[in-house]
Amino acid sequence: MKTSQIWTWAACAAIAVSLGCAKREESPGARTSPTPAQPGRLISATVGNQAPDWQLNDLDGKPVKLSDFRAKKGVLLAFFATWCPYCMEEVPSLIAFQNAYKDRSVELIGVDLDQPAQVVKRFAEERKINYKLLLDPGGRVTTTYGVVGIPALVGIDATGTVRYLANGLPENLDALVKQLEAGGAAEVKKP
Repeated sequence: MKTSQIWTWAACAAIAVSLGCAKREESPGARTSPTPAQPGRLISATVGNQAPDWQLNDLDGKPVKLSDFRAKKGVLLAFFATWCPYCMEEVPSLIAFQNAYKDRSVELIGVDLDQPAQVVKRFAEERKINYKLLLDPGGRVTTTYGVVGIPALVGIDATGTVRYLANGLPENLDALVKQLEAGGAAEVKKP
């Protein structure tokens, strides 16, 4: 490996760490408790509160709003970046989730953190992504939701209420899907 390649990889790794690409775990109750954000949390959105509305473009440039799903479907947002190794580890689980629940009233949406459309399109093609991907230029929505580490998942029920916050899918996916479809307040155990 050439010296310039080593420096490039080292710089990329430093950027990834500084931007918060980290696999951090919290106590299971911390993610579902409707309490204010605490220092060290991956996401400052709060379970039990209304999710802020947003509008982002998909990979074809078509606008998508969170409010488009209100009263129709729950939404599971998966914040990611293609340079984040933990995000890439999560991709097979998200593809499997989409395969298992594509006929249910839950929309899985990947939200890419500030990368060019062509990079995300190439990622989607290479990984055979089967769920909707949106571009978050400048990280506006990511910042609005207080995401400071990726991957990060935010589950929003059909009423627009945040029901799930974690950096991975829960063990009981059926319970999560039911909660997001119906707007239920049942607790979902975290990974």
